Amino acid sequence: ERYLADDLPADKRAMVEARCAESSELAQRLESMRRQRQAFYAADPPGAFAHRIAVRLAHEAETAPKKGVARWMWFAGPSAAAAMMALLMVTVGQRADQPAKPVSEALSAPAAIGG
Repeated sequence: ERYLADDLPADKRAMVEARCAESSELAQRLESMRRQRQAFYAADPPGAFAHRIAVRLAHEAETAPKKGVARWMWFAGPSAAAAMMALLMVTVGQRADQPAKPVSEALSAPAAIGG
């Protein structure tokens, strides 16, 4: 098959040709494969095949669910809940008679809750 696709190095190509010269059965088999390959490409040209694959891939990309968004949503929910809990702890930990601390200062020192 690589011989028919012209995908062999020169030394291996010469080896196939030498073997075909020695064996008429092998030469006939190679010629049969060449005809089958030509018939296949005539029925389904490579350009048309590539176009069908490209169209199918584009359609699948448009209709496929967006996995990146779903993963982001799993991360965003718990992150928002954790941020709300931290904010709640900081604000509850402050006494009404004390001036409000900056958030960075409140987060760096543990707050005394309820006492």
